[in-house]
Amino acid sequence: AVLAARGDRDHADSPRGSFVTIQDPAILDFFDPEAQWPTLHYGDTIALIPADVNGIMAYSNSFDGRAWVEVLEETASMPPNLRDCHYRIMPRGQYAEAKKLTKFMKEGTWDDGRNLPLPEPPGPDVDLLVAATRLAKKENLQNVKLVKEMLHRVQKAAEEIQAVRSERQKMTGMMVHYLDAVELIHVSTSRTLTLTKNVAHELSAKKVMFTDKTSLMSIFVLSPAFKSFSAGEAVTSGDLVVFQSQKRIGGMAYHLHLGTNHKQRVSEVIKRGLQVSNPIVQNAYEVNATTGNQRPTP
Repeated sequence: AVLAARGDRDHADSPRGSFVTIQDPAILDFFDPEAQWPTLHYGDTIALIPADVNGIMAYSNSFDGRAWVEVLEETASMPPNLRDCHYRIMPRGQYAEAKKLTKFMKEGTWDDGRNLPLPEPPGPDVDLLVAATRLAKKENLQNVKLVKEMLHRVQKAAEEIQAVRSERQKMTGMMVHYLDAVELIHVSTSRTLTLTKNVAHELSAKKVMFTDKTSLMSIFVLSPAFKSFSAGEAVTSGDLVVFQSQKRIGGMAYHLHLGTNHKQRVSEVIKRGLQVSNPIVQNAYEVNATTGNQRPTP
């Protein structure tokens, strides 16, 4: 389903940062296409609500990392688990060095296949050959050259993380535009929404989950749901938008989708997946990812 984003950076810890500032009886009643809504900025806290459903996307830190859209009774305007429904919109990260480190570690050659824990990243002034020789002696490793390569990869990955943090600090407060590449970070857990190659409960879709291990699969391109908006225009609170994966799987791009055919017992999803027991939560749909056109159907 197409998602509507509503947010306010200046009130990240307040209900004003979400749909609950709306006084109308249902979540979607606030949307007026003729109204002037504020533009979104990097660092804003937003809520995501599916079009034509009185519900909201929530993540309760569940064991499988899965997000759900909790469907509320028709007259409800506030979910019982509001803090589970806040996300921060941030510029995309960089993952080239992290990818190189992951590939190097999968080879398992630097530590002779012993699966040793990675050391702390060496500082910029550290002599990597000296550090590698010392580590090889301590761990009884034979190939100092590979140990040095490992230290180099760890160092570069750490520098990349720091560069992303600096860039995000610089971009916080800047306007979000259509076709920007963004990441969605769950405010309460600091986990990032990430596409996976695993099959969702809805078998025709891919699983998306919140995880600490971000990657290229965590990047989504923010597209307008309707052609009345174009690339480079500002995204405003209340816009109907599509989150499409930048990383392709099997040559196909995926977008966030409202999975109504998840074949899970709703009562169990509400109890364990959403961890709520309030009767205003009446149904739950899986948030997954599917291929298709720019305006996916529920």
